[in-house]
Amino acid sequence: MADTKVPNLTALTAPAAADLLYIVDDPGGTPLDKKITAEDLLSKTDYKTTWTPTIIGHTSAGTGTYTVQSGTYAKIANIVFLRAYIVWTAHTGTGLMRIAGLPFTPSTTANVFQPMSVYFSNITLAAVGNKLQIYANPTLPQLNIEEVGSGASAAVAINTAGAIMISGFYFVD
Repeated sequence: MADTKVPNLTALTAPAAADLLYIVDDPGGTPLDKKITAEDLLSKTDYKTTWTPTIIGHTSAGTGTYTVQSGTYAKIANIVFLRAYIVWTAHTGTGLMRIAGLPFTPSTTANVFQPMSVYFSNITLAAVGNKLQIYANPTLPQLNIEEVGSGASAAVAINTAGAIMISGFYFVD
């Protein structure tokens, strides 16, 4: 059973949802041979785990007073799917605003910026109507926060209070 060698297996490079996987249940105790489809394995496996998103300043990280600091993620192969909700009422950081505490460092591949969906409240922007954008930067283990109106985007200075919700994914090396 668990120690049986299956020689000469051919590699499967494009599995289908209905393909069967061989599983040895409880290999350290009383092993039982079982099977599961690739589709069932992925749909019934709970990949969700938590992370703690943190607002920081790029010049000086500072510390924040949070009323909500919630995040979940799932890592499948080299893709990290995440979501976060952060509400802070005071912050001592300085410089450009970033989100830190990512569960994994984004890919360091040059020029691979990975944007996220974002909702925000009480964040000071340069002009009325500007939008907030958040993306994983390949040079930092953080999410960059920028604003854009009708032209080029610009980094956002850290706010002493605000709320941000994000969801998206990024690649890892």
